[in-house]
Amino acid sequence: MHISQPPGAGNALGRIRFNFPNKFLVYQHDTPDKYMFAHEKRAYSHGCMRVQDPDKYAEVLLSIALPNEGYTAERIRRLYGQGEIDFNFPTPIPVHLTYQTAYVDSAGKLVLRDDVYGRDARTIAALKSDERRVADAPAAEAPRRVASPSRRQVYQMQQPRGFGFFGLFR
Repeated sequence: MHISQPPGAGNALGRIRFNFPNKFLVYQHDTPDKYMFAHEKRAYSHGCMRVQDPDKYAEVLLSIALPNEGYTAERIRRLYGQGEIDFNFPTPIPVHLTYQTAYVDSAGKLVLRDDVYGRDARTIAALKSDERRVADAPAAEAPRRVASPSRRQVYQMQQPRGFGFFGLFR
């Protein structure tokens, strides 16, 4: 059985999905629920990340990946219709995600957010611990053990493979 939602303005993922290689099927996408960007608490997804201005974001990505094609946000909006278009990038664009519960905004004000994933307590405990460990490996590959000069076990992180692309839901 295959169940899918047709492309269009009412699609739960909005008009555009931005895929990137990861084993969790997490991606960035537009949303028909633009009002959610005005909420202070915005952890309403099931793991994916909503993009506030997906047409502009697509323009920036396409200007990096396909600089001679002249894609603009307006040109991308004109592609909207009833089908799907995939843009495959010839060269990968690295995707680095961060999870921050505290940051300084553009006005220099400290902003604190709820720790919806419960990571702060574990991070603080790790920082206070005498044991030294390495952060999680990228999702694309398991870590590889290599010997260091101090004979301690260290993990070397591999760059995820695959290429960045996004689907345009027309």
